[in-house]
Amino acid sequence: MKKLLFLTLPLLALELPRYDPFKKSIPKRKWRYPTIKVEAIFNHKAFINGRFYSVGDRIGVGKVVKVAKDYVVISFGRRKKIFFLSTPKKVVKIK
Repeated sequence: MKKLLFLTLPLLALELPRYDPFKKSIPKRKWRYPTIKVEAIFNHKAFINGRFYSVGDRIGVGKVVKVAKDYVVISFGRRKKIFFLSTPKKVVKIK
């Protein structure tokens, strides 16, 4: 009897997480691309966020895969995203 009581005491001290079917789970955060602004493209180099990048360069967590005439392809792991050349807004003055 003493041995049985001695073996059950450590099991009682161990707290197990309880499952609550009505508790709402924490939603996963949606992955978002970082803010990237392609400002200019010259000789297969892209001017992105104030610096020039060519194919193979790393920009943050991404890697430049392709620099075309009017867009840049950047891969983020298995995901690839196309960033187009941003055009400045035209300001019209009315007199």
